[in-house]
Amino acid sequence: MKQTAMVIEINGDKATVEVERSSACAGCSKSHDCFACKKKIKVIAENTVGADVGDRVIIESPSERILGYAILVFVLPIVISFFAFFISDKLGLSEGLCIAVCALSLIVTLGIELPVLNKNASKKNTIKVICKE
Repeated sequence: MKQTAMVIEINGDKATVEVERSSACAGCSKSHDCFACKKKIKVIAENTVGADVGDRVIIESPSERILGYAILVFVLPIVISFFAFFISDKLGLSEGLCIAVCALSLIVTLGIELPVLNKNASKKNTIKVICKE
């Protein structure tokens, strides 16, 4: 996955860049008023081309890693919640308790999963500056 970014800080062989959320807001009808569209994301990338502060650059990250994180964050908690609901139902719990178990499993899964993924993602920085614009 390639995106355009602006270098805002250099620290050794790493560059902190700001990335606009272009793909998330491509079809947004209210992009001029939308907070999410105006928000920029800061990421640390490996500065393989010697970019300087203020340079517009192209950054790249492996698409399969991004897709894997998306599946883990969005799909896994839902699957676990459905499984928890199914097990609760088979145990003969009332519908209200089944829903409560389902919601609790969703919260616990996200509470465990997000910090672990965040820690692993920061250790495995695979974002690279591939060229200057």
